[in-house]
Amino acid sequence: MTDTPVSFEAARQTLLSPAEVASLVGLGDLQSTWDYPALSTNSVRPRMCGGIITPALGETYDGSGYTQTRTQILENDNAHVWQQVSTFQSDAGAKDFVETLEPKWRSCANTELTLTGAAGWETWRSDVPTLAAGVLTISLKVDTLDGTKVQDNYFRCQRALSARRNVVVDVYVCELQGSSSLQAVPLLQKIADRVPHR
Repeated sequence: MTDTPVSFEAARQTLLSPAEVASLVGLGDLQSTWDYPALSTNSVRPRMCGGIITPALGETYDGSGYTQTRTQILENDNAHVWQQVSTFQSDAGAKDFVETLEPKWRSCANTELTLTGAAGWETWRSDVPTLAAGVLTISLKVDTLDGTKVQDNYFRCQRALSARRNVVVDVYVCELQGSSSLQAVPLLQKIADRVPHR
């Protein structure tokens, strides 16, 4: 007997409130500034790097078999947090999506990465990713904003992804003058634990 996939509505309901997110990541009160049911048209180059800089990029999901997605952005003056859930046609499809990103991200560690969108362009660098117990994590920092070099550790982020059943959870925690102890993984685990069990 084949298990019924988690519905998109059930997946969407796993996203946390601003107060719940703020409590987990410890970066002060957060306000919801973006709630979007589609993918971004921004781009990351080199493209082979799998949208390493930011969640919810359309070019990352092209051909992946995802069915629906929801992204929320929460912010204050010093931090922003993304939480995204995406449904796939099968558990295997969701798991494969996460696992195929790891070698792409690994090949791009310490490479200059360019994010381009309507507001301008930025360059970033990432550390080496880790994939452990089904959780893919990576730390990043911004190097330049529209060609202007910024101070070291000006803006640091940690990203974490995991598949739970046919749902991929993707979170991104960023802070001005951020430390190496950003709390993306606890946020990811809290959302993933809310995905309905079989």
